[in-house]
Amino acid sequence: MNLIKSYFKSDSRCYKCGHIFALTSTRRICKICKNIFCKNCSISLHHKYLGLLKSKRFCNDCFKVTPESISLSSYETLPKQKDFSKTLKSKLKIKHKDPNKDYKIIKEIGSGAVGSVYLAQKEKSEELYALKVINLSPNFEKTRAMNEIGLMQLSTHENVIKCYSAYHNNENITLVLELMDGSIRYLVQSNAKFQEPSIAYICKEVLKGIDWMHQHGRLHRDIKSENILYNMDGEIKITDFGFSAQLTKEYDMRMTIVGTPSYMAPEIITGNGYGQKVDVWAVGILAFELAEGSPPVEGKNKLQVLAEISNSPSPMLKNLDDWSSEFKEFLAKCFEKKPENRPEVTCLLNDPFLIKADRNEFYFLVQNLHSEIK
Repeated sequence: MNLIKSYFKSDSRCYKCGHIFALTSTRRICKICKNIFCKNCSISLHHKYLGLLKSKRFCNDCFKVTPESISLSSYETLPKQKDFSKTLKSKLKIKHKDPNKDYKIIKEIGSGAVGSVYLAQKEKSEELYALKVINLSPNFEKTRAMNEIGLMQLSTHENVIKCYSAYHNNENITLVLELMDGSIRYLVQSNAKFQEPSIAYICKEVLKGIDWMHQHGRLHRDIKSENILYNMDGEIKITDFGFSAQLTKEYDMRMTIVGTPSYMAPEIITGNGYGQKVDVWAVGILAFELAEGSPPVEGKNKLQVLAEISNSPSPMLKNLDDWSSEFKEFLAKCFEKKPENRPEVTCLLNDPFLIKADRNEFYFLVQNLHSEIK
């Protein structure tokens, strides 16, 4: 109402710089402080999912601290939507042919809701790869598959799985991926006993990969034990970019409820918009699962899981005396329910708990577990 009234006052001016508004001047009322500002002293965030209420307006000062946006400096580094679309299209490398002409499938090594993963050997070579075959259907649209391929091919970090090439043939899309030896979920299901140095190592490697993504304006949105892979040398890599997203100046927040329910941050569920800190919450759930053997909230009914995450206090370890104060404090930071209180990944990488990271301990854990299984 105050914004409307300002149009009828001849001396109406910007609260920050004192600029007197002309009748046709752009003016915005800040969502937080409720004062009226000119275009130069404010910012408007656009969200395609909000319909007529497609923008949220802040003065520049409030925008720097609002939980509903990333920081101003980060915002300024984001690409425009059309520029990123051009980049994605130029980097997207897809072969329109049958991948079986280039690779020989040896066996299936994994399966999921949208397809399967196979161990494959490149023709006329001894090189082995993982072939992820995505079945295109009404439940998995082509655009999402193309998004996954593009973001993976743009991600060149040692803690992100390599995507060498992709094929589009009939109703399938096939990704040729770097071969790893298993997922962290497999280790958990095999009753591996993770000590704090191994938990810290896994979390640190995952955070390094996420930090690289965040610096490039992206968020993963499906960090979970199943999507964290390892090899027998002890390397840790993030995979599955099916729910990943690129933030842009036009869409610097996300509104859609996507991901795995047990790993979702509270702000995803509330539907008020969220940013990159949802990945920090998910790393906390990963660490919790390594310690306890399962996420803090599980269940077949997804709505009940989401309701419990949204309405319950932050997760707590069952036997607090079994764990160090550093680990408990690390989890507490990840599990801050208000995203503005949750640390950025860059800050979390300096957490005292991660000093305990020990690749050798994790290496021997993997070696011993695989020898026992054999």
